Amino acid sequence: MTLIGGGILLLVLIAGVVVFFIARKVMKMAVRLAIVGVVLLVVIVGAISLWYFGASSVGGGNNDNRPAPTRKAR
Repeated sequence: MTLIGGGILLLVLIAGVVVFFIARKVMKMAVRLAIVGVVLLVVIVGAISLWYFGASSVGGGNNDNRPAPTRKAR
């Protein structure tokens, strides 16, 4: 009985070590993907805000900054 328990313990420990080394590489990739995701999110939010706030000033809308009308000289 103890031989079977020791074998199962050894099998679980070996599987744990293998999963640890695989997870270490996967976690590095996950951190890199998270950083890329944050950068892409910042770029998308910036583009949307530029489009939203810039659209009101571009185009054929009302222009409040017109030059004052000039009078003819006498």
